Amino acid sequence: MMVNEITYKPVQIFIFQKIAICYSFIVYGLNNVFGSNYEICKYFIYGLLVVLASIVFLIQIKNISFKRIWVLLLFGIIGACIFPFIYTPALAVVCLALVCCINAPYRRIFKYGFYSQLAFFLFAIFIWLFGYNKIYDIGSGEFIFREVRYSLGFGNTNTAAGYFLFTIFLFYAYKPRAKIKESLLLILAFIIVYILTASRTSLMAFIIFYLLYPVARMIKYSPKFSYFCSSFFVIFTIVSILLSIYGHDNVLNEFSTNRLAYCYEAMTNYPLGIFPKEEITLIVDIFYIQLLWKNGLFYYFLIATIMTGYFILIGKYLSRKNLGVFILLGVVILVYGLGEAYLVNFISLIHVFFFKLITEKVDNSRIYKEDVQYFDVKVG
Repeated sequence: MMVNEITYKPVQIFIFQKIAICYSFIVYGLNNVFGSNYEICKYFIYGLLVVLASIVFLIQIKNISFKRIWVLLLFGIIGACIFPFIYTPALAVVCLALVCCINAPYRRIFKYGFYSQLAFFLFAIFIWLFGYNKIYDIGSGEFIFREVRYSLGFGNTNTAAGYFLFTIFLFYAYKPRAKIKESLLLILAFIIVYILTASRTSLMAFIIFYLLYPVARMIKYSPKFSYFCSSFFVIFTIVSILLSIYGHDNVLNEFSTNRLAYCYEAMTNYPLGIFPKEEITLIVDIFYIQLLWKNGLFYYFLIATIMTGYFILIGKYLSRKNLGVFILLGVVILVYGLGEAYLVNFISLIHVFFFKLITEKVDNSRIYKEDVQYFDVKVG
């Protein structure tokens, strides 16, 4: 693969940042901020997203090849199929982010995505401190640090911690070989978030990531290992089913705060289907069980294809120096799904990254010079 000089408009990255912030604003609600005007504001932001993406498309249309447009349409259709059942606004951000990212460097996409996520996280905490969304703070006698778990302005205590964890993942996608002081700062910040939210699923994913991160940096992994990891989505699905069957009435269920019992109830009372079942009102907090029993086989295979394709493509095209970090990011995202059902942000990152890898491949594998760190290429 050679490195070519490809011009792009910096404004598209700026607009991508605005789209990411608008998306966060919708997905994580803040409906108490808007009150009765929430629905009006939500559709206003939808319209704003469409306008912003249209501006980006018109700015760069001369630099978009027909091949890339076809890939854009394909991934837009996939997004239209997958994301509405997870969270409606996710469709907007994913499809519009594809437009903004189609001719932009990976590094800047991850960089501005990180800053956008961080900016919204701090904003959510800021308005929470002034009394909004405090209704989502919950009492918990099991909380080791205090009797209340704080939502930090989000609709759920686990959502807040998961959102910040995804922000950390964006940073490592932007800087796979981060400096020690940067990692220590992120670790300290997450510890503070965990003390306030007590989200055990996010803590588990966080610990796994940072325990394995030094190893992922030091070892130059073979692409074959990435290909092997492509089977993890199916493996984790099988593990989720077995845990629900054999752990729903013992200490494992207590540790999962009744997640396994709810999953087992869904599995025994409802048959597998092809499409979503609206009649299932149970809280199914394991992603793989929710995907199969509540959302159906059609959506399961679509998302399984994206996650499997991610590992195959990074194994084929990413440099061995950084391959371990991106494998680790993908695996930890899958681990997170064992305890939480809402992987909107995580899957949208994989979807966009998958899309970018495909567009670079179909369009003569052109990449930007600042993206050399991601690939094994010759500079020319």
